[in-house]
Amino acid sequence: MKKPKPEPNCTFNIDIQNTNQLTTDQLKGAEAELNSVLGAGNSGLSAVFNQGKADFTATFTNYSFGGNFFSSGVTSDTYGQNNVNEFAKLFLGAKPINSARVFLNNIAAVAGPNVGFAVGRVLAHEFGHWALGIFDSPDNGGIMQGGIEILSDRSLGRFIADDIKKLQALCAKLHHT
Repeated sequence: MKKPKPEPNCTFNIDIQNTNQLTTDQLKGAEAELNSVLGAGNSGLSAVFNQGKADFTATFTNYSFGGNFFSSGVTSDTYGQNNVNEFAKLFLGAKPINSARVFLNNIAAVAGPNVGFAVGRVLAHEFGHWALGIFDSPDNGGIMQGGIEILSDRSLGRFIADDIKKLQALCAKLHHT
């Protein structure tokens, strides 16, 4: 007997800018891994790239010291960062916004041939900052824990159950499901 599909069945639309920086296979791998993270535990959640009105935008870029000099906290081992204005974050208590940068060269330096997989993990993590409304990554064993571990440890590659509930509610609100 086949398990029934979980409710809600909802898809986030992710706009990816600068897709030409990845091969077709790497981009497909990133999308597949993001969907693996979102769909874990039969959550009913998924994502598509560059289709319809964007819920979240990720810009693929490369880290360079000069180009990121004024970006607080961005270093050669930063994999992604939410694009919220640092002044608003620090002094006005702003929440993460629905866009982020993903630093492909930093990811490639540690991911080797698994760049697509690792980019999907970073996308899920950055998406989670916005979708869950958090900056600090909790030490809860899930994908929001962050750090190099999310790129290599499959056990950290999922949202925890409470996060899944919040993501389901957000998706339902955005897409009226």
